[in-house]
Amino acid sequence: MYKKALPLLALAVSIILYRYYAADTVQLENNSVAKIRDLEKIKPSEKLDHVNTSTIKTEAKVPKIEKSSQAIIQIKSTKLSYEDNWCIPLEDLSEKDKKLAKIDSQAWYLKQGLALSYDNSIQRDNYPLNNSYIEAYQEMDSKELLTLADNNDVLAMTMILQKYNDFDSVKSKEIAKKLIVMDATALSLQTLVIEELVTAEHNLKYNKKVTGEVKKRLIDALVYVSYGLERLDTSALANYLRLTKELPFFQGEFHPSNILDNDDVDIIAAELSKLKYTIDKERAKNYLDPISEVDIPKIATHTFNTDLAQLYSQYDIEITMMPILKKITNNRMKKNSCINHQIEFYNELKRFQR
Repeated sequence: MYKKALPLLALAVSIILYRYYAADTVQLENNSVAKIRDLEKIKPSEKLDHVNTSTIKTEAKVPKIEKSSQAIIQIKSTKLSYEDNWCIPLEDLSEKDKKLAKIDSQAWYLKQGLALSYDNSIQRDNYPLNNSYIEAYQEMDSKELLTLADNNDVLAMTMILQKYNDFDSVKSKEIAKKLIVMDATALSLQTLVIEELVTAEHNLKYNKKVTGEVKKRLIDALVYVSYGLERLDTSALANYLRLTKELPFFQGEFHPSNILDNDDVDIIAAELSKLKYTIDKERAKNYLDPISEVDIPKIATHTFNTDLAQLYSQYDIEITMMPILKKITNNRMKKNSCINHQIEFYNELKRFQR
């Protein structure tokens, strides 16, 4: 089952890449745009036998933004301070503070576990997503990585989740859960969401009905989504929206919106509480503070607003179809003025390119 999920894990990496670059869309150099489009060339190592992979594309194409973003963006004469409640860096911040925002966003993504290997990169010489931190780990064999993982090396565990062919489902899930304990949520949560959804869809394919396992898998996936949003990480949500839209047996009567209902909201909340209890229990064993006491930096709110705006711009219909998402996330998905402003920006970018 896990190997059938490999193409989707590769896809998820491309989603992460898009998430990072789109967050900095208006600051990209002209010569970066064509290279970003090379994401579309990422090919999964295997084919899903129950998925038409020709329909699975990268999360989104980065638009031609060299001129269009400049035409859309509202350059303000009075700039805000980095410490203020700014929204879009190019609109609101000075050159100095824009650089600070970019540095802080890279540091935040690294803390979330976003350090991707060259195998998943665009080009070795143009790959700013914390690749320098992961380079040494890419050359290690499985035994070395596992030894480091046993000593809570977050980057080693991050590398394990990217070596899709070297580790089985049991080990990958174990590593993913360990990363969540370390508060490195991005690749770990999306790995677990993909596993749950692919298994549920596989079950639907062969049973042609909603079984107890299908419902449990969908609930578990939403528990991970909900937890990610609490940590201001949209990676799990992005993959949930993507896969429930793309996987064939989730269409029509078997769409999660037709399987889950209001009665499941309390179940998801209860399972989320269990997950957080387990996380804190494991953190205590490692002499770590409870997860609720771990500070989330200022930049996290800004990157979260941007990430969520992009998802609304791309999946507004899908989000509307699944009201349970908003019910389980304690208003984390509620649109504020900045999110609405960025949705308008991304929608205008798409219109500008037509």
